[in-house]
Amino acid sequence: MSEVLVAVRDGKHAGPGGSDDYATATYSIINLNQPPAITGLASNVMSPQPIGAAIRWQASAIDPNGNPIYFRYWLNGPATGGMWRMVRDWSTDPTWIWYTSPADAGVSQIQVQVMDDQHTSPMGWDDDAGALFTVLRPNQPPALVSLKPDKASPQSAGTPVRWTALASDPDREPVYFKFWLKGPSTGNAWRVVQDWSVKNQWTWASTGYDGGAYSVYAYARDGKHNPATAYDSALGAPFVLSPNQPPKVTALTPDKASPQSAGTAVTWTAKAADTNKDTMLYRFWLKGPATGEAWKVVQDWSTNSKWTWTSSGYDAGDYAVFVYVRDGRHKPETSYDSRIGASYQLTVNAPPKLTALTPDKKSPQSAGGTVKWTATAIDANKDPILYQFWLRGPATGNAWRVVQDWSPKNQWTWTSAPTDGGMYRIFAFASDGKHAPPNSYDSAMGQDYQLLNALPINRVVVGRR
Repeated sequence: MSEVLVAVRDGKHAGPGGSDDYATATYSIINLNQPPAITGLASNVMSPQPIGAAIRWQASAIDPNGNPIYFRYWLNGPATGGMWRMVRDWSTDPTWIWYTSPADAGVSQIQVQVMDDQHTSPMGWDDDAGALFTVLRPNQPPALVSLKPDKASPQSAGTPVRWTALASDPDREPVYFKFWLKGPSTGNAWRVVQDWSVKNQWTWASTGYDGGAYSVYAYARDGKHNPATAYDSALGAPFVLSPNQPPKVTALTPDKASPQSAGTAVTWTAKAADTNKDTMLYRFWLKGPATGEAWKVVQDWSTNSKWTWTSSGYDAGDYAVFVYVRDGRHKPETSYDSRIGASYQLTVNAPPKLTALTPDKKSPQSAGGTVKWTATAIDANKDPILYQFWLRGPATGNAWRVVQDWSPKNQWTWTSAPTDGGMYRIFAFASDGKHAPPNSYDSAMGQDYQLLNALPINRVVVGRR
């Protein structure tokens, strides 16, 4: 408590130290009233939450003077059009329950204001706090946006066509696709051609017999809306396959007329036509003595319309040659679209026979000279004969060595060194290329030959004194 005294005088009555009158008053100084302050704002569940969730907001505040505290809540979000809206007016209840709806999907701001009714008007407030909260949007199904082929309609029947379906899913979830086809190849009934999978492409492999008008459909689903027996989105497109004719083989001809001597190379040429200009594949077959009288594929499917028959001299007999043709749009690889055959005869072919191997100088001869060897052979079929010469002796380390490889030359000139004296053996091989394999021969003949050293080796001369 404090006391205040006030004295008055007019200077005409009381002395300088006195007063004409006075009065006193007592007073006390108390603390000023303080506004409330918010200490917290929290929800009973964490953000985000699904639509329909009831979210309880709890604000906490203190008032230094212990005055009653009033709370008011505001909302700003998708449901309010992005504007602030009061959702609970002044009340001493610090809580507010937000019952979310589809309109609240997205991010919203929540604000709480407080006052103690001692400082501001009802339109104002003493303190505020805010928070952000997300209400999850409802899961959206995917939507197909396009279904396109990699080749424009129409296409020739049998042409592979790859279809691509594109879909959009707002929630970026995996999308599953299913493809359907209806047209002549399905009996004009809808048929699943690729079941549910994450693959958004399907390759339509038709055959040349599948010409006609078709409908292609793609289904899409994300597995969170419709079951596997239904779909979330569908899109279709028409497509036409024009008729495709299979190729037809018209001729199969050899480059040499039958008969030919066994071992003669014969090139066969097939001629075929395809009205659709499709690529044609050929396969050649052979049956006869060389195949054990069983059909044998001698050249498998390829675009090569020629096949060269390389027989051996032992393959004489009667043969049948066939060629199959297909364009890959009608019959499978195990069959054919068209075929044609021809008969052919290979006559007996006898291998050549060596009759002589002679040197131009009789043995023995001095080493260091030349000896010309001549091989003589006959071939009953007049086939060209190839010769190969071999040598074994001191000059070869007594090992067989080819001194002249296969060639039509039937002569070989042996040039020795003066120190090559000794006993030798010379052999000639003959082949017509139609009987023995390349590393063998049809006929062989050999002969021994002696070379004398031209000079004595390590000669020692002893003289007299």
